[in-house]
Amino acid sequence: NPDISIASLKKEIKKFQNEIGQQYCIVILDLITMVKDFCIGSNSGASLATTIEMAVNKMNALSKELKIHYIGTAQFNRTGESATITDIEDIAKLRPSRHQIKNSGALLERCRYAISLFRPKFYIDQNFPDDPVAQAEDDKVEVQLLKQSNGECKRYYELFNGQCFTVTPLNIEEEVTE
Repeated sequence: NPDISIASLKKEIKKFQNEIGQQYCIVILDLITMVKDFCIGSNSGASLATTIEMAVNKMNALSKELKIHYIGTAQFNRTGESATITDIEDIAKLRPSRHQIKNSGALLERCRYAISLFRPKFYIDQNFPDDPVAQAEDDKVEVQLLKQSNGECKRYYELFNGQCFTVTPLNIEEEVTE
């Protein structure tokens, strides 16, 4: 529902909890900033950053009250995709970072974790379709912790299988210094 508020979301979650006969569930909000409470004007006179921070606080309170976890997806801006790609090493310039999240200051201020996914092979296929060395690259997904409230931020790697959208852990991790 693209026209939902936190109050109506609460009603939907309670209804779902009753239907499944248990309280705990994970709620995924595809594009959390589309929830009305995250939009400017829902707190008259407040800036967008303040409005978003207050909405995240409300979501965190709702999570505790209903004993659920929620995952909110957010958009990246397009600045990363404007990088000039002349060789395979340039693909790393497209890796998502914290400042590329739309409204990043407000969202990252209150969120517990921020996770990004980056699949270099996607860009290799777009930029170097006829390069046999580039095409031989493994199709890996980088899972990067952009923010973690209680711990260090790391990058993990998974092999990606797009035909059935599965990932296989590679047991490789790097510390992220951003």
